[in-house]
Amino acid sequence: FGAGEICTRDFEAFALGAALIKPDMEHLCTYPDWYVKDETYISVDWDFSNFGEILDEINRDCEKHQAIAENAQRLVRKYRTDNVGKQEFVEHVLKSIEAI
Repeated sequence: FGAGEICTRDFEAFALGAALIKPDMEHLCTYPDWYVKDETYISVDWDFSNFGEILDEINRDCEKHQAIAENAQRLVRKYRTDNVGKQEFVEHVLKSIEAI
Protein backbone atom coordinates (compact mmCIF):
# COMPACT_ATOMS: atom_id res chain seq x y z
CA PHE A 1 0.00 0.00 0.00
CA GLY A 2 3.00 2.34 -0.10
CA ALA A 3 2.16 5.08 2.41
CA GLY A 4 -0.20 2.74 4.27
CA GLU A 5 -3.84 1.87 3.92
CA ILE A 6 -4.54 3.91 7.04
CA CYS A 7 -1.75 6.16 8.15
CA THR A 8 -0.98 9.11 10.38
CA ARG A 9 -0.81 11.40 7.36
CA ASP A 10 -4.53 10.84 6.74
CA PHE A 11 -5.36 12.21 10.17
CA GLU A 12 -2.86 15.04 9.81
CA ALA A 13 -4.62 16.04 6.58
CA PHE A 14 -8.03 15.80 8.28
CA ALA A 15 -6.93 17.80 11.33
CA LEU A 16 -5.28 20.52 9.27
CA GLY A 17 -8.27 20.93 6.99
CA ALA A 18 -6.72 19.54 3.82
CA ALA A 19 -8.77 17.57 1.31
CA LEU A 20 -7.44 14.01 1.42
CA ILE A 21 -7.13 12.27 -1.96
CA LYS A 22 -6.73 8.55 -1.40
CA PRO A 23 -7.33 5.24 -3.14
CA ASP A 24 -10.90 4.02 -2.64
CA MET A 25 -11.47 2.84 0.94
CA GLU A 26 -14.97 1.34 0.61
CA HIS A 27 -13.60 -2.11 1.46
CA LEU A 28 -12.60 -0.96 4.95
CA CYS A 29 -14.71 -0.47 8.06
CA THR A 30 -13.45 1.96 10.71
CA TYR A 31 -14.88 3.55 13.82
CA PRO A 32 -15.67 6.26 13.52
CA ASP A 33 -16.26 5.99 9.80
CA TRP A 34 -13.29 8.11 8.72
CA TYR A 35 -13.42 7.21 5.04
CA VAL A 36 -16.75 8.27 3.56
CA LYS A 37 -16.32 8.79 -0.16
CA ASP A 38 -17.06 12.40 -1.20
CA GLU A 39 -17.87 13.32 2.41
CA THR A 40 -14.58 12.99 4.29
CA TYR A 41 -12.11 12.13 1.52
CA ILE A 42 -11.76 12.16 -2.25
CA SER A 43 -11.52 8.70 -3.76
CA VAL A 44 -9.17 7.86 -6.60
CA ASP A 45 -8.89 4.53 -8.42
CA TRP A 46 -6.25 2.18 -6.97
CA ASP A 47 -4.25 2.35 -10.20
CA PHE A 48 -4.58 6.18 -10.23
CA SER A 49 -6.03 5.98 -13.75
CA ASN A 50 -8.56 8.72 -12.89
CA PHE A 51 -6.15 10.96 -10.95
CA GLY A 52 -6.05 13.63 -13.65
CA GLU A 53 -9.84 13.70 -13.80
CA ILE A 54 -10.04 14.05 -10.01
CA LEU A 55 -7.62 16.99 -10.07
CA ASP A 56 -9.63 18.66 -12.85
CA GLU A 57 -12.82 18.16 -10.84
CA ILE A 58 -11.22 19.69 -7.74
CA ASN A 59 -10.14 22.72 -9.77
CA ARG A 60 -13.66 23.10 -11.21
CA ASP A 61 -15.46 22.83 -7.86
CA CYS A 62 -13.16 24.00 -5.06
CA GLU A 63 -16.10 24.72 -2.72
CA LYS A 64 -17.31 21.12 -2.86
CA HIS A 65 -13.88 19.80 -2.03
CA GLN A 66 -13.31 22.37 0.69
CA ALA A 67 -16.56 21.13 2.27
CA ILE A 68 -15.21 17.56 2.15
CA ALA A 69 -12.06 18.73 3.98
CA GLU A 70 -14.15 20.59 6.56
CA ASN A 71 -16.35 17.52 7.17
CA ALA A 72 -13.28 15.42 7.93
CA GLN A 73 -11.83 18.14 10.14
CA ARG A 74 -15.08 18.30 12.15
CA LEU A 75 -15.03 14.52 12.59
CA VAL A 76 -11.47 14.64 13.97
CA ARG A 77 -12.39 17.47 16.33
CA LYS A 78 -15.42 15.56 17.55
CA TYR A 79 -13.41 12.52 18.60
CA ARG A 80 -10.27 14.33 19.77
CA THR A 81 -11.59 17.40 21.60
CA ASP A 82 -15.33 17.09 22.15
CA ASN A 83 -16.32 15.30 25.37
CA VAL A 84 -19.41 13.77 23.75
CA GLY A 85 -17.30 12.35 20.92
CA LYS A 86 -14.72 11.01 23.36
CA GLN A 87 -17.47 9.33 25.38
CA GLU A 88 -18.99 7.78 22.24
CA PHE A 89 -15.59 6.39 21.31
CA VAL A 90 -15.00 4.90 24.76
CA GLU A 91 -18.46 3.33 24.76
CA HIS A 92 -17.81 1.82 21.33
CA VAL A 93 -14.51 0.31 22.50
CA LEU A 94 -16.10 -1.09 25.66
CA LYS A 95 -18.96 -2.66 23.67
CA SER A 96 -16.42 -4.18 21.29
CA ILE A 97 -14.48 -5.69 24.21
CA GLU A 98 -17.68 -7.09 25.75
CA ALA A 99 -18.52 -8.77 22.45
CA ILE A 100 -15.30 -10.77 22.49
